[in-house]
Amino acid sequence: MEQKPSREIPTQNYLSQEELARRAKDTEEALRAGQLPAQVTNRLDAMREGQLPFTSSFRVKEWAALRKFQFLPLGQVMGSSIYHIGWSRLANAGFYFSQSFEIEAPTSAMMEARKIALGRMQQEAMALHAHAVVGVRLEKVTKIPEENIIEFIAVGTAIRLEGKPTPKSPILATVSGQDFVRLIEAGAMPVGLAMGVSYYYLMTDWRDFRQQFSLYNQEMGHFQQGVARVRTKVMKRMIDDAHALEASGVIGADFHLTVEEVEREVSENQSVTDHILDVVALGTAVEHSSQQPKPHIITTISLND
Repeated sequence: MEQKPSREIPTQNYLSQEELARRAKDTEEALRAGQLPAQVTNRLDAMREGQLPFTSSFRVKEWAALRKFQFLPLGQVMGSSIYHIGWSRLANAGFYFSQSFEIEAPTSAMMEARKIALGRMQQEAMALHAHAVVGVRLEKVTKIPEENIIEFIAVGTAIRLEGKPTPKSPILATVSGQDFVRLIEAGAMPVGLAMGVSYYYLMTDWRDFRQQFSLYNQEMGHFQQGVARVRTKVMKRMIDDAHALEASGVIGADFHLTVEEVEREVSENQSVTDHILDVVALGTAVEHSSQQPKPHIITTISLND
């Protein structure tokens, strides 16, 4: 059997400062041009040619299910985006008026940064000649809080269907490899990711302030209404994403909400704590392969959290 020539993949531990600086410049230029850096393409080429072992997050059952349907795991792929969230002027209606609203600039920025990370992960999968990326995780890491610099990281495992031509663009799916083939077996074809995002400001008013210091058990009505409002907005955007993919449903949708506290002065001697809701919903859009009319979009949400 003919032995493939080895491809040297240098590690940064043995690179000089000059070489690291050159590679950093080359990486920046490649990313600005919408391309993968040379060291990344070299690694992916070596993986595709079998010169490096593939990596995955698969368990034994997941591996066995994929191989049963002639899917070949190719390796883990990743994309990231370090993004600066620009300044936004927040409306200040004072203490005696209740107000909640979406902050449009950060909402757009966080959606764009997530799409960039997912796009770069998809580029890596394309370099491996993958048909799909399964088990996609999209994480947010705050790098420099005081400067509003955030990193979004997308990670998944690229897979290929043996004997089939390489698609123009691999399918991205949050479901596991095992669930991916179960969906296909059941006649529901994953077609991509559906996502909704919102960055929402909840302003504390005098009623909220009074309730916080009350001796009685009671629902925080203003807060509850704000959370319900932003949840509806985010879920609608995810469903709109699914419609754009011509999907009939969203499987395994995860809804994540984080809360940031913001101190706001309402008078010379008094301040209140407002809240910013950072919300994202992400799931796998699927299309039924049957000839029956497509039903309305139905979203399932994990209740494990």
